Amino acid sequence: MKDKKTFGNFIKEKRISKNYSQEDLANLLYVTKSAVSKWERGVSYPDITLITDICRVLEITEKELIQSGDDTEYRKIKKDSDKYNKIKKTLFWILNISYILAVVVCFIVNLAVDKTLSWFFIVLTSVIVGYTFCPTICWIYDKHKKLIFIGSTFLSLFLLFLTCSIYTNNYWFMIPTISVLLGYFIVFYPILFKEQKKYLEENKFKKLSKYFLISYFVGIFLLILILLVFINLYSPFNLLLAVIITGGCMVIPLIFGIVLLFDVSQTIIKILLIAIVGLFVVVILIAIARAIYFKSTLVNKSFIIEEVYDKVSIDIEVEDINIYLSNENKAVYADNKNFILDINVIDNKLIIKRNDSRKFYDKMFIFANDIKLDLYMSKNMIELLDIKSSTGNINIYEGFTFNNVDINNSTGSISVKSDVIQRLSINNSTGNIKIIDANLGATNIKTSTGDIKLQSVNSSKLDISISTGTTRLEDVIVLNDLNINGSTGNVYLDHFDAANIFIELSTGSVMGTILSDKIFIASSDTGNVFVPDTTSGGKCKITVSTGNINIKIKK
Repeated sequence: MKDKKTFGNFIKEKRISKNYSQEDLANLLYVTKSAVSKWERGVSYPDITLITDICRVLEITEKELIQSGDDTEYRKIKKDSDKYNKIKKTLFWILNISYILAVVVCFIVNLAVDKTLSWFFIVLTSVIVGYTFCPTICWIYDKHKKLIFIGSTFLSLFLLFLTCSIYTNNYWFMIPTISVLLGYFIVFYPILFKEQKKYLEENKFKKLSKYFLISYFVGIFLLILILLVFINLYSPFNLLLAVIITGGCMVIPLIFGIVLLFDVSQTIIKILLIAIVGLFVVVILIAIARAIYFKSTLVNKSFIIEEVYDKVSIDIEVEDINIYLSNENKAVYADNKNFILDINVIDNKLIIKRNDSRKFYDKMFIFANDIKLDLYMSKNMIELLDIKSSTGNINIYEGFTFNNVDINNSTGSISVKSDVIQRLSINNSTGNIKIIDANLGATNIKTSTGDIKLQSVNSSKLDISISTGTTRLEDVIVLNDLNINGSTGNVYLDHFDAANIFIELSTGSVMGTILSDKIFIASSDTGNVFVPDTTSGGKCKITVSTGNINIKIKK
């Protein structure tokens, strides 16, 4: 401490600054007035047990009391800290009030405009995402901020994806959810693991760190595998090939990580590196050689079909399929000992199936499977055409009359130019669909990703379901109902008509011309609506969540 006189003057100065008398200070410290007087006159020091109480009453630090002077640096830091906490608290309440106002305003607008709650839930979950990321929610807790941030942001994003998926009637939400989970695992798993160092003994942490990289890459691989499965469910593709490629990409960094973690000698690392690179080069060379060999052994064949048939069933995987009306009756294709087409006529049905004895590693090389089937049929009246294919385009040319056509394809475009089809069903995952110059009965078209175009077509009934893509109907007449249900994409009508029209889109516009009066029921949540003011004719109900509606009548 300073000398008694300096100490006494400091006590007196702080007492006066607080507007305390000696008696007031004595009462607050539970001592006598004379004791306070002795301190200020420099006669004696206060008892050591009173230091904490003196600092509290005079609002000074123990360091300032001992040094008998103001701690300028501390007071500046405390002032800045108080200012920061005040700004932080103000910002906290501003953000909370803003979030609440946004939710309340959207709630009122949604009810006022739509008379029900619809897109409000997307706004609500979006606000929750903002609230967790700001990160306002982390200010509430002092401990485990990282875990709370990770958990709250992930759950809020999941709710947003789920809400948007329900709103669009398309349950894709697990794809972005697993993608976000994969990103969180890649970024935050190493951070959370490193934090365990403060809770574990050094030897135990070092032991666990040897297995960290293994668990890290295994976790990434499993999450990618789950993601591929969900993507395949939503839009089918060659899942086995994707898994093999992903596993191959993970093996090399995993091996080197294990080598580095377990302190393997430099010689072994060099040998391992040379072996992996060499193996990789050999695999590539073998793959190219097998692909060239496979391609070179393909032989073009022509199979003459002599039996009588009125039904056709085609079940193959990777080929383009072309069906022509011709004076001949044959199938032209390519095969070798590993890949052949079995062609038979059983009970008046022409059956074409693929007999594939290739190994899985041959099937991996898609460029080796570029084979097509050309089917020439002399009979134009066919009771049933059933086509199942995975990857490839399907073309049906003009001149045929079919009672029933069923086409199921995963990836590839479909083109139909047949004159008459009594019942047509097309189910395609990825690819465009085009129907031109055809007279159709009941028609059902379903696709996930791709455009749909009908031109110069008459149909008794038309149902279209599309997830992502444009639907265009030009010079199309539907005797009964048209039903279009889509998630993302526009609908264009040009010289179109139907007895009743029902169109429902999540994101996209509906525009064009129809040929007769309709009773319009049209609504859009976030777009403009322009439809004729007519009071007669069939029903035309168009509902769009995000997009414009612009329909004209052209007689």
